[in-house]
Amino acid sequence: MLLLSDSSFAESKKIFQEFLSEQKISPDVLWVFQEEVLLRKDAVLVKVFNPDKNEDLAEELYEIGRERNLGICFHAFALLESRPCCYIQLPSDQDEAERLLIGNSYLKCSVRNPLMKAKPSTNNVMWNVRKISYGSFQELPSRTFSLVFT
Repeated sequence: MLLLSDSSFAESKKIFQEFLSEQKISPDVLWVFQEEVLLRKDAVLVKVFNPDKNEDLAEELYEIGRERNLGICFHAFALLESRPCCYIQLPSDQDEAERLLIGNSYLKCSVRNPLMKAKPSTNNVMWNVRKISYGSFQELPSRTFSLVFT
């Protein structure tokens, strides 16, 4: 486990990428947020708005997690083509950190087993139609996480 107080987002991401490689998963991480994932029992749709912006948002969320000192989990849950779809999970309090087995001040790396197969969604009209019949993936942080954690 990596001690968060001694590590930057880049260092933690590198540890996660090494972890993914050990699991025979591409280290080409795709950070996703709740607004970009639709989930149904048999399907996952992903519409990444801006991968570069998501990297910046993931780093902001990581820094919030470091300040809160409850631990952080980097989690891969699906494959979009060959890229792992990943998110950062921050426990809401000490009890949740314990339930999630996230140690205070540490980075936890995890992978859903098996990884779900995600399909890309590029059509805005179809995305909006599917939002009606699909559910959102509530475990993922929202792109507006700063409103929740600050």
